[in-house]
Amino acid sequence: MATIARPVPIALRLQGKVALITGGASGIGEETAKTFVAHGAKVIIADIQDAAGEKLARELGGPDTARFIHCDVSQEEDVAAAVDLSVSAYGGLHVMFNNAGVLVPGCPLEETSMVEFDRSYGVLLKGAVMGVKHAARVMKPMQTGSIITTASVAAHIAGPSMAYTTLKHALLGLTRYAAWELRDFNIRANTISPGAICTPIMKDVPKFFSRANAGLRHFSRR
Repeated sequence: MATIARPVPIALRLQGKVALITGGASGIGEETAKTFVAHGAKVIIADIQDAAGEKLARELGGPDTARFIHCDVSQEEDVAAAVDLSVSAYGGLHVMFNNAGVLVPGCPLEETSMVEFDRSYGVLLKGAVMGVKHAARVMKPMQTGSIITTASVAAHIAGPSMAYTTLKHALLGLTRYAAWELRDFNIRANTISPGAICTPIMKDVPKFFSRANAGLRHFSRR
């Protein structure tokens, strides 16, 4: 008699998986951490918000289920340490979620602050590059994994600032390359492109739009 495959219960779909979430202490990262744990995963919450990250880890069950590590994604040693913690604490890394972000002030092109651009680059693009790099270091020997990066609708159309739009577009190239190189190791690479979501990082949006003397009318499909 043929055996009928039974669907895996939703709450167990991430059973035995380990996920690292950058920017995991609040907003999209926080909700992702909660969802992953509810689905059976163990999570590493990597963020610069120490108090919020530690609190969330406790709420999710403490060291047996969730751990927090201070991680500035613009610093490679921090990203490497977060990946290494996933291995030492839980035995591996199955999901890398490059989610850390920073809101980039909008302004006319000729008023662009290169200091601000460099800071944004460190978090939005360099941080994701290092996340992919160190995830691949661990996932390749495991011959499995999923690398997810938070892009934005601004990765497909013009967004609220030159820096944000440019860097989010670059994430698409990073992800396409990673998907190509890692395909033979059974490692997937994908981006998600959310629109505006009411998270703590969005609290300064009105101020930034005011600085740029701009608004959503400046979004363009060109």
